[in-house]
Amino acid sequence: MEVEIVVELRPLGLISRGRACNAADQQFCLQRLEHERCVHVDVEWLKNDKLVSSLTDDKVDTRDDYGLIINEARLSDSANYTCLASNIVAKRRSATAPVIVYVNGGWSLWTEWSACNVPCGRGVQKRSRTCTNPAPLNGGAFCEGMSVQKITCNALCPS
Repeated sequence: MEVEIVVELRPLGLISRGRACNAADQQFCLQRLEHERCVHVDVEWLKNDKLVSSLTDDKVDTRDDYGLIINEARLSDSANYTCLASNIVAKRRSATAPVIVYVNGGWSLWTEWSACNVPCGRGVQKRSRTCTNPAPLNGGAFCEGMSVQKITCNALCPS
């Protein structure tokens, strides 16, 4: 599973001489008097207010447009993510983007068949399984299918 986090962050900018600068091409344009120069914007991602880094987590990538991608999302990736953009002029923090990793339930192995429920004649044997491998979490789907199977059995009666 891949999770892509997209948080819209208003560009850092100044309004100078009636013209607004923007963050096109991930650069902040700063106008001064008669000339314009562009300054690189540093973008960091925070997970529960702690820095997220692809250097310490090989499942996290930062895209060229500074989006954050979580590859093969794990339950531990559930958190509040925030984008922090800064340059020499200003610093801006995005709204928090909550990420909840849903875990769908999976069946356990079947138990062994029970003994026939009657000592003599036609009876029933059962086996069961549980939705605990893994158990559904954070609104994930419960297992589909039957949790109990039954078959008929014939126990020999003493003569």
